[in-house]
Amino acid sequence: MISGLLLLALAAGDRISGSAPVWVWNTSDTPVPITCPDGTCSGGGGSGGGSVYVDGGVLACTQSGPWSVAVNNLPATQPVSIASMPSTPVTGTFWQSTQPVSIASMPSTPVTGTFWQSTQPVSIASMPSTPVTGTFWQSTQPVSIASMPSTPVTGTFWQATQPVSLASAPTTAVTQAAGSISGSNPCQNPTATITGISGSTSGTSAVQIVALSGSTKIYICSLIVTGVSGTSPTFSLVTGTGSNCGTGQAVLIGSWTTAANTLYNFSASTVAIGPAGAALCYLDTGTTPVQRYALTYVQQ
Repeated sequence: MISGLLLLALAAGDRISGSAPVWVWNTSDTPVPITCPDGTCSGGGGSGGGSVYVDGGVLACTQSGPWSVAVNNLPATQPVSIASMPSTPVTGTFWQSTQPVSIASMPSTPVTGTFWQSTQPVSIASMPSTPVTGTFWQSTQPVSIASMPSTPVTGTFWQATQPVSLASAPTTAVTQAAGSISGSNPCQNPTATITGISGSTSGTSAVQIVALSGSTKIYICSLIVTGVSGTSPTFSLVTGTGSNCGTGQAVLIGSWTTAANTLYNFSASTVAIGPAGAALCYLDTGTTPVQRYALTYVQQ
């Protein structure tokens, strides 16, 4: 039962029963059809059922005893609660939002224009220059050996020059021809026999000081001559055969004037070499020439 004054917002098909006055509010653009079973709806813009239009006012329906108000034909689209909806299975083919496409079936479209590769060639000549300051390190840095860590190294280490046992070295026999090694200087050959002679000169005829010996040669290694006296005295050495180089005489060291008390020193690796198979003699000229001489030689 309803008593008192009611303000109702009715939905289609709603029914109200009671003995109190009912006030129904609607507008002209949303008419609410109201049916009063006993035909006692009054007030507002309609009566006795049908569509009642109340423009800003109210409709009073009065009835004694039980009564009901039916509201229907509301707007076609009503708010619906999905929670109360029945569930209906749906079958068929459902497509995902992004569909697979076969490139074989795609139409081809020629594309023209300029196409750039991902990495473009760049001319260094057109690049701007930017001064760079700071500390620049070379690729190979100087390193202080004093700060390097030490690492023990083990194993067998070979030095550049290895010790050699002479006992295991092969031997090669060496022979020497009589006299001296071929091609060497006899005056500097430690195996050669060097002979020294000295004396004083007199007269102006050749005098033998080294006799010939077969086909050997006389190598004069050194010569010292000291002038003693005489008028325009000269000194020279000659070679030849026979008595005092009398046969085939040849000059070995040419003559020069010897001043008194003057020393003439001929020292070289070899002063002169006589021919094979000849003796050695001195030869003075001048008036009563006198000199002192000393020479060393090798005969071989």
